[in-house]
Amino acid sequence: MIPFAACWARPSQRLSDHLDAVARAMAPSPKSPEEWLARLAGFLHDLGKARAEWQRYLQGKEAERPARAVPHAYFGAAVLAALGQDLLRHLSAWEAHRGTWLRWVRDVADHHGELGDIEDAPPWRGHWHAAVAADVDWPGVARALAPHLPPTFPVPAWLHSGNAVHARVHALSLRWRQEVSRWKAVCVGQLEDRAAPQRVADACLRAQTGRLIAADRMDSGQVQPAEWQPSQAEAAIAALEASIDRTRHGTDGGTNQMDGLRQAMRERALAAWRQNPDAPFFALTLPTGYGKTLTALRIALEAVRQNRARRIVYVAPHISILSQAAREIATACRVEVLEHHHLAVALSDEMDDASYLAMESWQAPVVATTFHQLFRALFPRRAQHTLRVPALENAFVLLDEPQMLDPRVWNVLLQLLAAASRTLGTQVLLVTATLPPTRYAGIEVQELIPAEEVPAVCRYHVRAWTDARDAVDEEDVAELAVRKAREVGQVGVLLNTVADALRVFRAVRQRTDIPAFFLHGMLQPIHKQRKLKVLREHLKREKAAIVVGTPILECGLNLSVRFLWRALSTIPSLVQSAGRVNRRGEGEVGEVWTQPFVRGGERSTREWLYRRREEREVTDALLSSAAYPAEEPDVLALLSTYYDEVFARNAHVAYVERMKEAALGQWSALRGLEPFEETVPTVTVFVPTGEEHLTEEQRERYLGRWGCRTAAELYERYGDPSWMRRLSFLERKRFLAALQAFSVPVVQTCAQRVAVDTERGIVLCSDPRLYDEELGFAALRDAEAQQGAWLW
Repeated sequence: MIPFAACWARPSQRLSDHLDAVARAMAPSPKSPEEWLARLAGFLHDLGKARAEWQRYLQGKEAERPARAVPHAYFGAAVLAALGQDLLRHLSAWEAHRGTWLRWVRDVADHHGELGDIEDAPPWRGHWHAAVAADVDWPGVARALAPHLPPTFPVPAWLHSGNAVHARVHALSLRWRQEVSRWKAVCVGQLEDRAAPQRVADACLRAQTGRLIAADRMDSGQVQPAEWQPSQAEAAIAALEASIDRTRHGTDGGTNQMDGLRQAMRERALAAWRQNPDAPFFALTLPTGYGKTLTALRIALEAVRQNRARRIVYVAPHISILSQAAREIATACRVEVLEHHHLAVALSDEMDDASYLAMESWQAPVVATTFHQLFRALFPRRAQHTLRVPALENAFVLLDEPQMLDPRVWNVLLQLLAAASRTLGTQVLLVTATLPPTRYAGIEVQELIPAEEVPAVCRYHVRAWTDARDAVDEEDVAELAVRKAREVGQVGVLLNTVADALRVFRAVRQRTDIPAFFLHGMLQPIHKQRKLKVLREHLKREKAAIVVGTPILECGLNLSVRFLWRALSTIPSLVQSAGRVNRRGEGEVGEVWTQPFVRGGERSTREWLYRRREEREVTDALLSSAAYPAEEPDVLALLSTYYDEVFARNAHVAYVERMKEAALGQWSALRGLEPFEETVPTVTVFVPTGEEHLTEEQRERYLGRWGCRTAAELYERYGDPSWMRRLSFLERKRFLAALQAFSVPVVQTCAQRVAVDTERGIVLCSDPRLYDEELGFAALRDAEAQQGAWLW
């Protein structure tokens, strides 16, 4: 047995100091039973590290001796269950807070792993026995614990002896099922009244878990909270306004129609927000190209300036959109923007353990992150994911392009954000041209600029064909694209699948020497980044071009063409695609065409991407009844009707029903919910090529840091278990992010064709020549499509 005062939490910190710090962070001045229980949970969460076995394990790790991991979380959960019950009974709060007690016990048990359910069996079952209780200096624990208990509640006598502690935990184990059943019986009754939806959502928000994880990790990492100050927001607003003014007037001192309109929309939206700044939800629904991002940013900065918010969290569907917006925010406001996504570790040259923890916990005045990371916070699979929930307190969240979400998760996301608003003071601004309805989630949103009050500007005309008799194939589309490129210069062509887009791209190449670009999702991130840069530079010079791609071009990318052909999709998708046409409203009105597409003249692929029948049928009915050519405002007006009819047919409440299960302790009903529907499972394939195109900075970041000269050598490191084991946690994260820069997600059937071993986490492409310098893996998709495979 090791004296408690001599135990270590980690090589640089005494266990008693860590437990004391976490307890005080959980409840600095406890008064209510809930606060006392939270403080107790903070102190006991790592108590299992006081066991002599765990201390020997730590010594072995420090000496770099192989050691089997020793679990410890269950230990604190067991002691918390016993002592917490005594505490609540002493405070006459047991019946009222039995559920809180159960949740704290579960949280402590899970605080280093996957979040589990509140089950009939106690979370320490299979680990706890008399020997583990005898392995701790209990009198030492009792002395350290005393300051964290109410003055009227002395440390119980049973906590001074290992045998007594074991007996107490064992007795509670026998009653655990009964306690769970009683709590659930009370909960079921509480979920029947009119206030039940809010209670359910509040119970599903893992704010309690997040507080514990943040207190634990931030004490360990010595990270301090980072928030805005009103004076800083004042300076950022001044910089933003100056940047907007420079952009409006440009180098020649002139402005155009859209610049003036954007300025008017900013002023109008800001004035509307000022009239009701305490609303939990706002919506900024403006057409693409109306300056939504900077308008939303200006409103968020005003909230900070008025001391109504302390952090701005910008959330985008994809890294490409996020990075573009983050650069725009940083440049315009002259502030640092913390980017959080799966490649962020590899992109930072100065990230240490503390800065990694700051990124994971969103400890920065301005955070730019992805839908995936937000969903991990709200629907966490692991305790670590809740680390960012406390950062939502008094945060102003800009949710960009939310229509990209899987509609099945829309209502449940809104309800969790509403819970964050009630319990944490979060405010949410939904930023989009195509906002799905919020009423089915019971959420009232303040429209900053009602659709009917948005000035009508016609930047493009739309023509739509929905009848199968009007379908076209790749040859037809290529012929049209080439003809339009010769007429107007810059043309976009959007198909629903990679295989479709590739066929059109090849057909275009066969017909013309006009520069053609091909963008899709089967490219290495570094490859896609390079292609986008070349494309932007080409379009900026206003040279003729044909851009062929998949819906990756549809949302958020700052590209503009004069003519766009879109394979028939849905109305929101059509509107988003049309936003790539004549964005600045200059010159002649642009054109948007949409038609059914049949691959090879035989196979329609629309339903592969747009799988919900009601969305296709409502789209076809509305488009077939419109008059053509339709002007931009006429097409935008179809959106509200589309959403009304689609959600009337399918309100997507299945996940809302799952929330009731989660509120009753079955967290697995929501755990790991994803923002996008995965139609086909994918495998990550590492492609050992592309290093010749890296900049010097990228070469050092992705290769040189790991002692590698080529991408192939990088994967060899991954295949060396002993080398991987020597990496620290942060080094491992950074290394895996570097691997991702050369990797492509492909479906299982495709992975079997290109990879040697498809069982590893990241598999190796067997022959780099299979990855085309221009097409990526698109050619393989087309080859499988010809064989009848169900492929995008």
